[in-house]
Amino acid sequence: MVIPCLYLLFDGDDNLPNWQLRLAKQAKNFVVSQVWLIGLGFGIGLFLGHPMLFLDPSSVTKAVTNETLKYASLQQFSRSQLLNLSVIWRYVRYLVPFAMYPVLWLAPYCAIVYLLFRRSLYSLSVPILIFSFLYLYFMGKGYLGPYFARITILLFPGFCVLVGIACNDLQSKVGNKRTTAVVLSGERPLF
Repeated sequence: MVIPCLYLLFDGDDNLPNWQLRLAKQAKNFVVSQVWLIGLGFGIGLFLGHPMLFLDPSSVTKAVTNETLKYASLQQFSRSQLLNLSVIWRYVRYLVPFAMYPVLWLAPYCAIVYLLFRRSLYSLSVPILIFSFLYLYFMGKGYLGPYFARITILLFPGFCVLVGIACNDLQSKVGNKRTTAVVLSGERPLF
């Protein structure tokens, strides 16, 4: 639900001179538009996925407080620790590369760096980057115990999309250079 809302918020006219005016206009259009469809779809999906949230919320609350909160690190969200990003840095530096095996993590990290410098692709990349950072922030700071790769599994589809956006942009830049195009598309050339 977050990523489609961010796309609606950041998709817009680039003809406004100031980014603040552009963002204000998009926020207004976002509220006025049919964003309620996203919320309704989220609610229906939540009900279909776990109807007990609506039918028996007290048992869900008890299960969350008794079973799940013992793994939560609530002190990380205190005022003094709120801006301490060392836990998140540990995820970025160790866990994501470990979860993606020895060299595979280079592709999304290079794509992220490339997309940070490509202003023309911000409307595609920024919503995924914002979601990835928010997810990593709350999961990294909120999870107590050993670091497991399954916590970061929700980041991988977004990373794949970012790699695809970067490769598409690079491939459109190289044009007719066959070797570079083959490397970027991951295909074996047919001779």
